[in-house]
Amino acid sequence: MGKLLFMLEVESRKRGLLKSGQTVDAKAAFALLRDMPDQRASTREPKAIIQEGQGTCSGKRYLLDQIFRVEGLESRVIMCTHRFTEETTADFPPELGEVVARCQTSILISGSIPKPVG
Repeated sequence: MGKLLFMLEVESRKRGLLKSGQTVDAKAAFALLRDMPDQRASTREPKAIIQEGQGTCSGKRYLLDQIFRVEGLESRVIMCTHRFTEETTADFPPELGEVVARCQTSILISGSIPKPVG
């Protein structure tokens, strides 16, 4: 287990995010970082994100990328845009559809894509 993954496990345990005896592997790290609040930490450094339990979407993705690589997974961070249209928002609740209609019509989405090495 790499240093960042160990640190994530310790901090998650302190916050009551893990069941008794549960350990954190790459899959659990993905879920923990996905569910972590999207709020700016004091820095984008991985240790700050883990210790503060929050981070920007890009900061959390770079952290996840580092964890994946140390755990033997090939990983890359990608960025893409999503365009909100009538088709992509058809199932939104009416109040959210109104917000989307008033705001910009595209967002930037980031993510880490793992691929087993070997």
